Amino acid sequence: GSALLALLICIVSLGMAIRLNFFHYHDSSEPYVYVQSSGDINSISEILNHRVESFPEDFNMSILIGLKATWPFPWLLTNFTHITYREIFGDSSEAAKQAGLEEQQKSIRNSDVILVDLVDESKIEKQLTRKYYKSQFKVRDSYNLCTLFLNADKFQISDLSFAQARTTGGELSGMNFTLVEAKDHLTQ
Repeated sequence: GSALLALLICIVSLGMAIRLNFFHYHDSSEPYVYVQSSGDINSISEILNHRVESFPEDFNMSILIGLKATWPFPWLLTNFTHITYREIFGDSSEAAKQAGLEEQQKSIRNSDVILVDLVDESKIEKQLTRKYYKSQFKVRDSYNLCTLFLNADKFQISDLSFAQARTTGGELSGMNFTLVEAKDHLTQ
């Protein structure tokens, strides 16, 4: 009796685990999905992987991650050699953060890929010195919107569309890219 009940519970649990992990892994109605990354993360990974397939030297491109919650990027970007993780300061930072703001501006100027929380998007845009493609994305359902910036000299819009079409079985993640121009006062 109890062995049969234990076997039945194990079979039901296994079925539920398979359903959640392989078929409904980013369905926000599932109680444990909040820890899973969104489909946007697959698109970002595919865009970067598509780039290094054609240009392997771009494993050395500069990537700035200014997200408060950085996971899963340390794992996804493990093959990239120039990743900087840093807090994003605004123009009104106190004097004690001035050195940090100068370092941040240098990181932004040198970065081909920038990932920040949406609340920091305007702080980044004010410091851009080149053209970038920009798109909002979700890391996971339980986290706020974020913004991805891609250096327009390195990434072409056709590459972005191609990479998106390859993710999640051809299903687009919903990332839409717009071109952001550098601020005039910074490019002179």
